[in-house]
Amino acid sequence: MERSSRRFTAHNGRLRRERARTSCGMPTPHLREGHMDRQAVYQEITDIFGLVPSFFKELPDATIEAEWRLFKAVQVDDGPIPQKYRELIGLGIAAVMKCRYCAFYHTALAKLFGATQDEIEAAVHYAKSSAGWSAYLNGMQVDYDTFTREVDQACDHVRSQMSQQQRAA
Repeated sequence: MERSSRRFTAHNGRLRRERARTSCGMPTPHLREGHMDRQAVYQEITDIFGLVPSFFKELPDATIEAEWRLFKAVQVDDGPIPQKYRELIGLGIAAVMKCRYCAFYHTALAKLFGATQDEIEAAVHYAKSSAGWSAYLNGMQVDYDTFTREVDQACDHVRSQMSQQQRAA
């Protein structure tokens, strides 16, 4: 596991440096007139993960590059949300979608990036709670305008309480 983590982090650092040198923001390895063939895609995947997962091998030639670039941009590259939290979000979504593949993937990566068992359980519980409340609110056909007004009022109240606590401290 540690070996994969180093590759993942090193890959992210390498991409940041390359992006600074390219005008289109795309990494430079294996690019041939803006196109990567299957072997170039496989090489990039192997550089990051140490293997080419079989689900990538099943993709047709016509879409493998696009699918890899999208997967990499969303799942691998650095973004505004730290990786651990992205994986916990992904786990919550996987739980609601009832996707065991996604649940396994996001749990493994959440742990890889430092999530504790308590954080993993909290993410799944939060997803369960959100899905349950969504079912209730939609099933009961709660008035949306009333709902948003009440949420705004509650946020204003909490914001006021937080401000008072900060002044008192």
